[in-house]
Amino acid sequence: MGADGAEARRREYQAAEERFTERAADWFRVTTRTGPDAMADAFRQLIQGPGDPAAVRVVRPTAASRGRREAVIR
Repeated sequence: MGADGAEARRREYQAAEERFTERAADWFRVTTRTGPDAMADAFRQLIQGPGDPAAVRVVRPTAASRGRREAVIR
């Protein structure tokens, strides 16, 4: 694939993920948080059991990582 191909694929995936997140707001309450504390809170809520099925949390490790690696936890 090469470096250029990998970067193009990452950008394509990022754009698709952002479109999905924007459109998901029509059906779900979407919240986005960044940082290790946000990730720890989302994980704790996940292991505590069923949450609100209408709530979606988008968690990013850091603000600088926007669109690079995200965990979407419902």
